[in-house]
Amino acid sequence: MRLVGWLAGLCWMAMAMIVPFYVLVVYAIVGSGVAVDAVRRSMNWHAVWRAIVACGLAAIPAAYAFYVFSTSPIFAVWSSQNQVLSPHPLHYLLAYALVGGLALVSLRRAWQRGDPMWRRLVSWTLFIPPLLYLPFNAQRRLIESWPIPVSILASVTLVRVVLPAFRRWRFVHRLTRSPRYTSGGLQRWALSGILLLTTPTFGLLLVDQTARVITRQWPIFHAGDEVAAIDWLSKRVTYADVVLCAYATGNYLPARTSARVFVGHGPETIHLAEKLPLVAQFYAPETDDAWRQAFLGEWGIDWVVAGPFERELGTVDLSGKSYLQLLYDAGGYQIYRVSESASQ
Repeated sequence: MRLVGWLAGLCWMAMAMIVPFYVLVVYAIVGSGVAVDAVRRSMNWHAVWRAIVACGLAAIPAAYAFYVFSTSPIFAVWSSQNQVLSPHPLHYLLAYALVGGLALVSLRRAWQRGDPMWRRLVSWTLFIPPLLYLPFNAQRRLIESWPIPVSILASVTLVRVVLPAFRRWRFVHRLTRSPRYTSGGLQRWALSGILLLTTPTFGLLLVDQTARVITRQWPIFHAGDEVAAIDWLSKRVTYADVVLCAYATGNYLPARTSARVFVGHGPETIHLAEKLPLVAQFYAPETDDAWRQAFLGEWGIDWVVAGPFERELGTVDLSGKSYLQLLYDAGGYQIYRVSESASQ
């Protein structure tokens, strides 16, 4: 049985290497289970030692990540910009109203069962919600595992409470008198209806994304001229190159090239709030050329893109600038190479 602790620990290590803060969820689940056993005076010390081994292994990559994010100024800024906070509790209540309501019905019955696994399932269900409002920048991510225990308890309610009540319903009895209907068939229709009620989010996502594609909205849709311009650039840049463009262009450009962009991603563009005004100033027609040239040199910009998103920032004509060499002009996109004198 000792092997179980090591295997669990290795799995949690792999998880922590991908998303270190999920260790908080693991610790909450394991800790709540131990607390429940302690309260009921049914402590299994072999299980406790297995949990200690597994949690210790998971702590290794988590501790390293904490050290990096605490000491690296770049990761510290990234973390401060990566705000994934929980919404108002009412949003969670509405989102989990049906499944959560079904789960609540089985909470007491699961707690009263003699099997400790059911009590741990209940503790898992109850201990996760408080984590969602910890003073932590990725609060909303901590709910990732919660649908597992909630769905299990909801399924128990569905099988042991809802379906038996459905079969006893007078309306169902009347329908089964007809040869066209059977109790099993009506039960399957009831299950299908309940499942459909739990999936409106997926339907909304499908409708929303389909509408964005049909109406050609960014960032789902990218015009062929944009793709052609970026693909042309991808053949001429390396990872050492930095491209100046609007945020919308920069959000897509790294996906098709090896170059870096000055702005292009919310959390991952360091000091985004300070950089966005500089981009707008560069493309503004009233900006002085001396400022533009100094800006390109200060930030080590190698390429400049002028397309539809950049023209939304300003209608400046860059074609006659001595510090820029026009190398691509097609489909409403111009790509300039910054001269060596400007980049120094």
